[in-house]
Amino acid sequence: MNSVICRPARSRSLYFFVIVELTGSASLGAASRAVFVEKVRASNAACQAGDFTTAVALYTDALTLDPANHILYSNR
Repeated sequence: MNSVICRPARSRSLYFFVIVELTGSASLGAASRAVFVEKVRASNAACQAGDFTTAVALYTDALTLDPANHILYSNR
């Protein structure tokens, strides 16, 4: 698993998040798994781009598909 430091454009604060390349839990069906992976990739990209509002919304969407995913709670 890779990690990245995200820095907001107008702040000296550093935000740490883990880039998640997960397939989701075993209970996800193939269609849900594809949506989950796309949400996670988009949320990671949004965070790296400094778009934290979008990243939080996408992590929340991914969590509705896999609510036991502790990494997504940490990133959000």
